[in-house]
Amino acid sequence: MVGLDAPIWAREKLPLTHMAQINIPIIAFRAGRGIVTAPNAFEALEQKLGRNIEIKDLPGYTHLDILAARANALGGWLIDFMK
Repeated sequence: MVGLDAPIWAREKLPLTHMAQINIPIIAFRAGRGIVTAPNAFEALEQKLGRNIEIKDLPGYTHLDILAARANALGGWLIDFMK
């Protein structure tokens, strides 16, 4: 899922289909050198969904492969979020 201010190609590849109908907590990771970098990147999406998204920043990252990642905050964030 990407923010509404992401490039068109990213929104087409990662659509928001039916997101407003899914009533579960949402977490978003913003990579400092990734597709969506603006501090308010997810505000429009939060408004569209009518709820807050937990946003975590990964400064200096372009992307993160959680299967190959080593020594980063993502794992801890995901565990805390799922609790």
